[in-house]
Amino acid sequence: MSHCWEYGFILRYPEDKCALTGISYEPWHYRYVGKETAKKITQDGFCLEEYLLS
Repeated sequence: MSHCWEYGFILRYPEDKCALTGISYEPWHYRYVGKETAKKITQDGFCLEEYLLS
């Protein structure tokens, strides 16, 4: 998990973002978003929905 962003992946439904995603925590659900996007999402502590709305 700590290095997935280096390969362009994010955890799609993080445990602390259930209210924003509407989906409960899924520790196995990763999504490829590209290296630059994954780095930004990880650095900012965003989930995909937060990133898309920013």
